[in-house]
Amino acid sequence: MLKLKRFFAGLVVGMVMASSTAWAIPWIAQGLSIVISAGKTLTVSNTMTLTATDGSTLAIGTGGTLGTAAYTAATAYAPAFATDTCTMAAGVCTFTATGAKTVLLTVDTSGGAAENLTGITGGTAGMILIVQSASDARVPTVKDDGTLYIQADFSMDSTTDSMTLLCTAPNTWKELSRASNN
Repeated sequence: MLKLKRFFAGLVVGMVMASSTAWAIPWIAQGLSIVISAGKTLTVSNTMTLTATDGSTLAIGTGGTLGTAAYTAATAYAPAFATDTCTMAAGVCTFTATGAKTVLLTVDTSGGAAENLTGITGGTAGMILIVQSASDARVPTVKDDGTLYIQADFSMDSTTDSMTLLCTAPNTWKELSRASNN
């Protein structure tokens, strides 16, 4: 049984099917028009095109897809936040988190107690990078050198210390802020 119900003073029409089994509506093949409100018409046809009298349309094509750019898979969007780790090699840290707008990067030295961080490889213009130390015992010192443009050298001698950087070009980073929290 097919029932039409009116909600919100005739502005929206809902269809309710009183059966839990599979069903088909034979008159859909011929097309159906329902006046929803003054000047608006809902048309349901075999091609699943919804057309309003003001010219606006919503087409649902083969495979249940909507018209061009009406639907984009969640995987097509860049994640807002990602985490990554890296171990410095010759003073450079390379991270692999791509596509995210903001990355929390945990940096470790290459085995010694302290090491200078002179470059960060990775990133795209506009990306925000939050750098923190992996260990209180192994201290990375971010140097105002190479492609790191910072106020002054910064020794991250605690895992609670951090430096926030902005990527202005590939592999080029400018300091936005720092926090020495030990």
